[in-house]
Amino acid sequence: IFFFGNGEVIYETGIFGIVVTDDSWHYGLYTFFRVLGCFPLLGFLALTTPIAKIFHCLDTLKVPKILTEIGLLMYNTIFIFLNEIDTMQKAQKTRMGYHSYMNSMRCLADLISNIFLRSLDKSETLQHSLDSRGYNGELPVYVPPKEE
Repeated sequence: IFFFGNGEVIYETGIFGIVVTDDSWHYGLYTFFRVLGCFPLLGFLALTTPIAKIFHCLDTLKVPKILTEIGLLMYNTIFIFLNEIDTMQKAQKTRMGYHSYMNSMRCLADLISNIFLRSLDKSETLQHSLDSRGYNGELPVYVPPKEE
């Protein structure tokens, strides 16, 4: 974004002739603040709208199936891993974890490595469960009844 536009040159990288101009800097800031403004709206939408309605709307808007399926699986997985992280943190705290700075760093490193290993294990389990239920590349999406 910063490399397009006209105007006075603000910064020159010297690599491949890439420069940041006055116009591109303003365009980059404009884009950044638009994205920053969209996050609260997206959070509000996610917290107030049932997930079935969101994915039904995406299906109605003809969003490719693969994107909605990835979104659905990610939505499901986020809550599973938040629960796993909470369980692991409570277990670490009961074993005197997080009582000093160095201990906190060690516990955090253990938590990150264990959640990574668990995520690999859970993804394998998810794939086996999808295969055992006859997954053919398309997840069924609940269509909520029309409100009158």
